[in-house]
Amino acid sequence: MPVNFNEPLSMLQRLSEDLEYYELLDKAAKCQSSLEQMCYVAAFTVSSYSTTVHRTGKPFNPLLGETFELDRLAECGYRSLCEQVSHHPPAAAHHAISEKGWTLRQEITLASKFRGKYLSIMPLGSIQCLFDKSNNHYSWKKVTTTVHNIIVGKLWIDQSGEIDVVNHRTGDRCHLKFAPYSYFSRDVPRKVTGVVTDKDGKAHYVLSGTWDEKMEFSRVMQSSKGENGTEGKQENRLSDPQSQRNLDKEPFTAPIKTTTKHCGLRSWTTPCPERPCMSTRAATGRRRSKATGTCVPTSSDPSRVGPFASV
Repeated sequence: MPVNFNEPLSMLQRLSEDLEYYELLDKAAKCQSSLEQMCYVAAFTVSSYSTTVHRTGKPFNPLLGETFELDRLAECGYRSLCEQVSHHPPAAAHHAISEKGWTLRQEITLASKFRGKYLSIMPLGSIQCLFDKSNNHYSWKKVTTTVHNIIVGKLWIDQSGEIDVVNHRTGDRCHLKFAPYSYFSRDVPRKVTGVVTDKDGKAHYVLSGTWDEKMEFSRVMQSSKGENGTEGKQENRLSDPQSQRNLDKEPFTAPIKTTTKHCGLRSWTTPCPERPCMSTRAATGRRRSKATGTCVPTSSDPSRVGPFASV
């Protein structure tokens, strides 16, 4: 394989980038409700794909026994360690622990299929997330990544498939669907939809967004178990204690003000000074102001401080 197909970092470093939006797990650790916690965990699973939209390079394969440690206890409160545990086939183990009360571990190996015009990459293995306070144990798997125009044309990446995030303690489940790109579809590109249900199949939250920009979730007011467990009406009141405002009833496709939480992902153009890059993130980060050099927030709402702050 030509070396220009690679990007100058190892697979272990790329795996550590799944923790870019660690704040979601910090917020999930503070949730009193396991269903609301599930929404943050589900958004975290989507956020790991936010940097892949323009990154078509393949990471280098690590040597057997090679490790990569990311120690951010001082500024972020977590420490991450990756190790290459198998060379043929390549497999890596990842373990991260946070002072905020969560632990993340995953074992990943890749299977690929070349289809002529595109290459399908199917991650094998599972991801586990545990919260110390609630003892909730979540698990999920990754979706299929497809690299198009392998032979002729400009390379571009798409994510497609379904993810089931399962809470093994309560039986709650979140079903996420990554819609594949279609030339004839009128939907938003890179669309992700999902629904959070309890162990009886009753829907409590619905999620919608894109895997490269943002995720939103809304509470369901009335729900009855249907064929897919997604029937129900959505709550039109914000649950944020700082802004107990009543809003007019609008469908879920309405602007963000009608949703319970907004899960925004930073745009990836230049590095952000408040979040140092782990590796070669020279082409990623939030937009900067040309005059001051400071980061420009993605929203004008002053109450929305972080990427997953409440509306």
